[in-house]
Amino acid sequence: MKKRWFASVFLMAWLVTPGIVSPDESLGNLPPIGENAIRLFVVRHGEALSNVAHEAGMSAEELDHLTDLGKRQAEAVGRALAAQPVAAIFTSEAQRAYETMEVSGLAESKGLAIQKNAAFNKMALGNKEDGSGANFQWRIELWQKGSDPTPAGGESLSSAVERFVTAVKSLDYAYGKAVVITTHGEIIAGLAGSADALPSWKRWEKYQSALGSITVIDIEKNGPLVLRAFNIQPRVIE
Repeated sequence: MKKRWFASVFLMAWLVTPGIVSPDESLGNLPPIGENAIRLFVVRHGEALSNVAHEAGMSAEELDHLTDLGKRQAEAVGRALAAQPVAAIFTSEAQRAYETMEVSGLAESKGLAIQKNAAFNKMALGNKEDGSGANFQWRIELWQKGSDPTPAGGESLSSAVERFVTAVKSLDYAYGKAVVITTHGEIIAGLAGSADALPSWKRWEKYQSALGSITVIDIEKNGPLVLRAFNIQPRVIE
């Protein structure tokens, strides 16, 4: 009974939320892009070695590469976005994000370069009050307590979203077109939650996206973010 109730509520949430496409609908059903908006296809990077069990002693650089599944997820993203009017392709500076776009084949098919940009990086975690390095679990615990701090050497989720959006709005050539940006889970949660007008500390809880997923957001030049689709997971070919 509980599973049936949950499924019904989930379906109703998609049906009654205006402008949002359900995960099993085609990206081709999205509304036209407004002339004063940039459509973002925000991709969460594919599965990386850091996301799975790995040998002890591996460095952060060694772990910053896609697994075989991550590469298939990247290929699926490329197929899903092949028909979209993409004007530019960006990634964070993480190698796993760059590899997601490289393996997708999207840049080659569109005749575009893959541009790394620090504005699309992960949220900087910073340090705890005792000076030790913060980790993501610590930030989750703070969000659960209703706090989105800016620790020493780090940034809040809200400020990470602000630097992301500011960078997108500066792309004057992209208005009326689409841009693909491969980034990280907490950034996607922050963007989707911002469009949903949620406090920053509530965004991760509601908007956790899957590895290799696509979220669609329209950014108006002088208006709010509009969430068009969230956590679309293209079919991976085994």
